[in-house]
Amino acid sequence: MKTALKNSLLISFFLFLSGLTSCQQNSIENISDNEVTPIAINSTSHIQTRATDKNFDANDEIGLYVLKQPYHLSEERHTDNMRFKYKENTWTPDEIIYYPSTKDLCDFIAYYPYKSLAVGTGSSKISCKVMTDQSTPYNFSKSDFLVAEKTSVSPTIDAIPLVFKHKLAEIRIELLPGTGFDSLEELSATNPTVSIKGAATQAVYDIESRTFAEQTNVSDIIPAGEFSISSGKLQGKRAIVVPQEIEGDKLFVEVNAGGKSYSFTFGEKHIIAPSTIETYTLTIKRAAPQGTIETEIAEWENNSSINGDLNENENKGNDDPTPSADAFRIPLPDFSNSSVYKAMNNNIQIAEICREYLKADGIDNQAIVVYPVKNGITDLSKGYVAQILDGNNGNPLTTSIHGGTVIWNTTNNTLSYTAGTLSSSSTVYIDKEGNIGNSNESSALEVLSIEPDVIDDDRYSQQYSIAKIGCQYWTTENLVVTSFTDGTPIAYLTDKNNATWTTSISKSTPAYGKKDPIFYYNYAAISGSIAPIGWEIPTLEQWNKLKTYINNDPALITVKSWSGSSNLTGFSIDITGYRRMDGTFESQTCCFWHTTGGIKISSNIVEEAKTDNGYSIRCIRK
Repeated sequence: MKTALKNSLLISFFLFLSGLTSCQQNSIENISDNEVTPIAINSTSHIQTRATDKNFDANDEIGLYVLKQPYHLSEERHTDNMRFKYKENTWTPDEIIYYPSTKDLCDFIAYYPYKSLAVGTGSSKISCKVMTDQSTPYNFSKSDFLVAEKTSVSPTIDAIPLVFKHKLAEIRIELLPGTGFDSLEELSATNPTVSIKGAATQAVYDIESRTFAEQTNVSDIIPAGEFSISSGKLQGKRAIVVPQEIEGDKLFVEVNAGGKSYSFTFGEKHIIAPSTIETYTLTIKRAAPQGTIETEIAEWENNSSINGDLNENENKGNDDPTPSADAFRIPLPDFSNSSVYKAMNNNIQIAEICREYLKADGIDNQAIVVYPVKNGITDLSKGYVAQILDGNNGNPLTTSIHGGTVIWNTTNNTLSYTAGTLSSSSTVYIDKEGNIGNSNESSALEVLSIEPDVIDDDRYSQQYSIAKIGCQYWTTENLVVTSFTDGTPIAYLTDKNNATWTTSISKSTPAYGKKDPIFYYNYAAISGSIAPIGWEIPTLEQWNKLKTYINNDPALITVKSWSGSSNLTGFSIDITGYRRMDGTFESQTCCFWHTTGGIKISSNIVEEAKTDNGYSIRCIRK
């Protein structure tokens, strides 16, 4: 983070939260030129903030950018993504931040929820995503995305108003009984459930232009809340969605009531706009041969209405989309955010691009390999070696040895390699059958969009990159979360004699300057509820498969703080130490959990470790 520290004025940061109309949040932050005033946040009463209609919760985090005028976010930053964490009714930053010593006017930009990788250098764009299962209060809250901006701020004791605005949209579902239902009570007795079908769950927001783009990761969304009878309707279901355009013939809402499903399409193209609430009032009718739902949608900003039929057991528009061309061009990424990237066409993944370590007869190098993807499954039997790299510097070898093929045996994690005879290329091509090469006869091919394959874990506002090692996909950083996946906090261990140590976690300042390592005790580690969705704690067998593939060479998986390390796999293990049960810390090694115990990384990569200490966690894809 870039913060100016010399001859500066301390920023005192107060957040006052005021009333919210519909889906808009207001808050006020105070800046003080009082040289030693601590950064603090004070909340008023009778407030509504975020989509949860309550104050910020403990451990909530926001990020702050401070820009000296006339610089923009995509240019020089005075304060770069400073994290403020809410705990015990106080906002605390990771570091003290100061006004510029030159007393420049400043622009403030803040956002919620905090992300460690937010707005990249030279950019004004930030990615945001909603949870697919919003049925828990935690997941619903973490789906929200707020931005506050204030320009021309000078050092002053006066309050500086920062209004946090909802940038996403909220959909609310109401049900009414129609033909075949005698009362709301009868409809309620069917225990109706709702899902939002095939909505984009991720997008990129440009803070400078205030626009959304790159809506991706299409999935079904389970709304929050429970139905109850209120104001003559069944009310209580709602979901946060990213702004997007919905095709008219696409199934968008599905209601299941009394064992029958009812589906809704708009009938014409529909735009879900930012910062809006759309209320869907759905009248369910029992009719032969199909049930219908009559609909009316009132939008928060323009109060327009939409009418349409919701037909029982209709699945119109819910089929998987097909690629838009017979062949595509794939530009190779720079792998700055992950060692695995996805090549996309209209929200369909066409290929997977990996910078990975290949070890077999005829090769012992890091390489860039492209695999075809069909129906969301990567075909590891048809890998194309686009580039063989010089060490782990990312430079392709200059000899004509590129263009080879790899075939993985997923059972025993071994590789069959056929050498290539081509020059390196920064572009490859793929056809609809999944055949990949470095040339194509057509010059008018569509270009696939490239995006990093990463894990966004909102529990600690953390984003994890991924490394493919053999047939395994691992996180390249240690897990850093303080709650289970259902939002239940994991207690901190403060007393070394605490009888509940097995459910706890602890932190330490480790060797080599790594930030905020968290050590987990055995109950938390093997609970089955700590890894991000789609990931898990590795078994001992999975650790041993890794060990076998790299021939028990720790240099291939460790970083420069270890003697002789090359880290060709991109696994990036660092010396973070571990916590002994007696409360002391070991800082000259590192240990990890598997599903039944612990292992130590040393000259012998997988060495059994005691199970009564606090160790780190790496996750593996299911």
